[in-house]
Amino acid sequence: LYLQGKSVHGPFINQEIKIYHQLKKIEVATKIFKNPVPFQEIYVSFPFAIHDPRFHLASVNATMEPITDQLPGTTTDYYSEHHGLSISNGESTIVWNSIEAPVLKISELWPGYVSQAHHGITPDNYVHDFASDFNKSSIFSYVSVNNFRTNFSPVYAGDMLFRHSFTSYSGNYDPGKSNNFGWSDSNPLLPVIVNGPQSGELPTSYSFCSVTNSENIKVVSLKAAEDSEGLILRLAETSGKQVSA
Repeated sequence: LYLQGKSVHGPFINQEIKIYHQLKKIEVATKIFKNPVPFQEIYVSFPFAIHDPRFHLASVNATMEPITDQLPGTTTDYYSEHHGLSISNGESTIVWNSIEAPVLKISELWPGYVSQAHHGITPDNYVHDFASDFNKSSIFSYVSVNNFRTNFSPVYAGDMLFRHSFTSYSGNYDPGKSNNFGWSDSNPLLPVIVNGPQSGELPTSYSFCSVTNSENIKVVSLKAAEDSEGLILRLAETSGKQVSA
């Protein structure tokens, strides 16, 4: 599905929505051409329809529930996802992931509680209380901002491409299912073309290493040791569960 549109300072906005036949995944690629206009914020919104939502954010080798897992007084205006954001209400779960734009806002377009000295134009409702609950299941991907007057250029222009994808599954939030989608979407398989027939046979599937309990154990890296004596294998447990692998 191809969509074309424009905004006040974006004369060209092209969006491609891809739905797979045998894979439960929807991809949204948004290409924006931005005019050289200062003090502008751009978002791509995803207004999902889940009542009484709870959010779980896959950060760097850890999963957190916004607000619940935060220290008092820390911001709820912005978050940064590493391997996806899950929205669940006990009946169904949506897993959303961003490739180029990891910063997002949950539920509403919060004005952004940063130092007023940073703003070129101070947003409305700049002074506000941090959220105590997210009662809307919308996600706003924060794809572009130049509303600064410090050490950032106030003007930039050109083509920008932002890719997002999401899937869903029935039931409550499952860290294994959600993390698997986020990791696989952020680290897709890289195809290699081999020209002409090759001698010998290969098995149906092959990997340099395999891990049991792969639902919540991820291979982060496999590399040669610096002293050339053996290999270094790094694993990460992504569900918060004690497990042997």
